[in-house]
Amino acid sequence: MHALTAPLSELAEIEEICEERGREPGMLLLSGCVTSQKTHLMYALGKGYGHTLIVLSSEDKAKKLYEEYRFLNENTSYYPAKDLLFYQADIHGKQLVKQRMETLQMMMEAKSQVTVITTIDGFMDELPSEAEIKGDILTISNGEALEFESLTRDPFLIAAPPDTHLSALAKQKEGAPYPELDPALLGDEPFLMVSPGQRIRQITDRVLAEAGVKPNIVLTSRNYELLRRLTGEGMGCMLLPSRYIGLLGGESYRPAYYMIPPKYRAWWALSVVRLREAYLSRAAQAFLGSFKAHLAEDSP
Repeated sequence: MHALTAPLSELAEIEEICEERGREPGMLLLSGCVTSQKTHLMYALGKGYGHTLIVLSSEDKAKKLYEEYRFLNENTSYYPAKDLLFYQADIHGKQLVKQRMETLQMMMEAKSQVTVITTIDGFMDELPSEAEIKGDILTISNGEALEFESLTRDPFLIAAPPDTHLSALAKQKEGAPYPELDPALLGDEPFLMVSPGQRIRQITDRVLAEAGVKPNIVLTSRNYELLRRLTGEGMGCMLLPSRYIGLLGGESYRPAYYMIPPKYRAWWALSVVRLREAYLSRAAQAFLGSFKAHLAEDSP
């Protein structure tokens, strides 16, 4: 990339900036650069440093810069801010966690300059030190035994517009909180979907495929609560975990809910996985016991 930075190094303004930057630590305010050249300028000014951190005011700006900057430096990573509300984590699936971990891994394993691009929210994250992160890395070797304990299953429900012909097709079973409806009967219904790659979308796609339904997707959104509101307003159907109903609230736009027959295995499981021979501290045992009790009380 020397051919891209060489013309800039010949400018008197760049020489002045570099001299000012090298005098003492602090902040430099630069202005007058056109938008199309900002990425080029940031790359040139970042040369010679161990790592470069670029903080932008919004997620959209950070993602756009990331796409441009990684052309100049392949060791560039986008570090997203974490979701403040835990139910929003499913809106992104594990993608945010994956991106954050990949950034930390890149910085710890880097043999050359790494550029991290993030937002103000991401920059404000409090992270453990590199030594603490390395100390918490668990290495699982091939052949080691894992202990897998399933804590609970959260069944998925069909959410549909209220007062439609679907209510006549559903069957109410004794003791069930909602009537049961076969997804195979949804072939002619419009669907509202979260983005592909998210866990809820994966389960929805699998269930509909097993039911022989090719969904007519009228809207895809990352905002799960928006989709549920639109379902209550009559725009289409969707699948959602049963625990989300009480979590999200919103009685004024409540959809009709239907249980899915067990043959479709429409659920996700919350589980604990650990090395079979690993020591489990008293604190960890107490936490698991308390968490199991909470899940039992909160079971739908």
